[in-house]
Amino acid sequence: MNIEHDELDIDGLSNNEYWKGTQSIYRDNKHCFDSLSENLVKKYGFERKLSRDSVLYEIMSVQYKNNKNLFDVNILVWSLIYLMVFLFILVSGLFSLCFSFFSKKSHTEVIYEEMWPTKSLYNRFYEYIDVKISSENIRRTVLLISPGINFINEKIQSWKGPVINRRYSGLVFNFRISFRVFFCDLLYLFSLIKLSKINKVNYIYIYLRLLRKLLTYYSQSHDIKARVLISASDYYWNPIKYHMYKRNINKIILLQHNHCDDYLHVRMFQYCDYYYAHSQQSINKHALCGSAKFFNVGSFQLIPYMVENKWNDNDNDNDNDNDNDIVFVSQTVFDNLVSNCKELDQGKLQDSYKTLVDNFYNYLKKNPSVKAVYMSKTGYGDNQPTVDDRKTFEGINNIKFVETNGKETFKFISSSKVVINMYSTVGFESYGLNKRVLWINYNGCCDVFNFNTDDEDIHVMTSNTDYDAFEDRLNLLLSESDILDVHYGKLKQKYMNVCKSPANIVASQIESILKDDHV
Repeated sequence: MNIEHDELDIDGLSNNEYWKGTQSIYRDNKHCFDSLSENLVKKYGFERKLSRDSVLYEIMSVQYKNNKNLFDVNILVWSLIYLMVFLFILVSGLFSLCFSFFSKKSHTEVIYEEMWPTKSLYNRFYEYIDVKISSENIRRTVLLISPGINFINEKIQSWKGPVINRRYSGLVFNFRISFRVFFCDLLYLFSLIKLSKINKVNYIYIYLRLLRKLLTYYSQSHDIKARVLISASDYYWNPIKYHMYKRNINKIILLQHNHCDDYLHVRMFQYCDYYYAHSQQSINKHALCGSAKFFNVGSFQLIPYMVENKWNDNDNDNDNDNDNDIVFVSQTVFDNLVSNCKELDQGKLQDSYKTLVDNFYNYLKKNPSVKAVYMSKTGYGDNQPTVDDRKTFEGINNIKFVETNGKETFKFISSSKVVINMYSTVGFESYGLNKRVLWINYNGCCDVFNFNTDDEDIHVMTSNTDYDAFEDRLNLLLSESDILDVHYGKLKQKYMNVCKSPANIVASQIESILKDDHV
């Protein structure tokens, strides 16, 4: 089937192999995939477009990790898997029924979605909003949904209010939805077998993925009533999650967590009512997000380091107190990055990183008056490459090693002049603090991340890996220059155009929603 010029032809994704694969699979088997969508519409009340997008989301997801399962049409094996899964669904529902009598219904006005009790989203994002709305006596609670089985409430970093613990919802499904799925879809297996035989596509696998999300999100959100939910886990949202949560929640607000690169899960199918992005550039990257309304406000994690009431692009007051000259951002070059970036030459990336470290070592050795910070993610201090880098810089007294996470990262960024970076999204947020970021993309080692650093520029080094070139560039960025101020001002406007406190903007939106609900 050849379909041209429909809404799946997205200009910004015309060369993305994963999206092209999704389009091809869907279009070639559209009639059968639409049968799955229609089943969700009839049995679970999905809107047709949302249902179609849910199917597209699953096809897109398997492009990254489980593509072979999509075409594994061993009908006998997958039929047995289907039946075993449904047996588990029934047992899970019966188990949840045993303790459902002890669960309490929750009625509140604002919910903060939390993924991690430590290094919490509340501490990094929601706390700034909470300060604004708490004075209005608005009832607030945290919904904890991070993976794992734990029936006991955990303390959320920086949060002192009530917590709804739904950490178990990925395995222990609410009995209502479990029984409904069991009795509505057990026999749907025969239709899935028929479809799989016709088109040689594993529709059983896709449908099981859809059902798992349906069960999980229903179980997370049942017995909860709220007017607003706020989530900084934007790339965990998808059409099914939106549909299930909207049964009990009037408005859903997403906050952009990290830079929006070309990884499809951070730019597609993020269904919500309001989305607060870093910049217009981020907004332009999003596609197929339902009827979401987008706003560009900058990063919440910069709020503690911005000068109060000074948010315009030309304000450099927060540059005056620089405890350090350079922050060097360690890169996780030895992690498995290929699983999400299959075109990545990780060996070339590691070699380029080593060249960068050697150049930086020589620079600090030659310039002992320059003060530097080597910054790695919390928990990476004893991992590669940090452990080897510590050895490399032994004997160099003008560098200190720190481990940071979330907003703590920007404590060091805010007190520096220059940030050296390869592909960390910290580089884009640093623009919001009026910092000069030097992106290293030696030999195109980082091109696959699509961070717009492919070409040599004042802020980008690509082909010239020599130390002399590195030294000249760093000396330039550490110098006083109106030309550089203008150059980086444009980068800030494009990638991190903070104009006023994003927390104030979102808090005002929440108050407006609550006011409208009372009318």
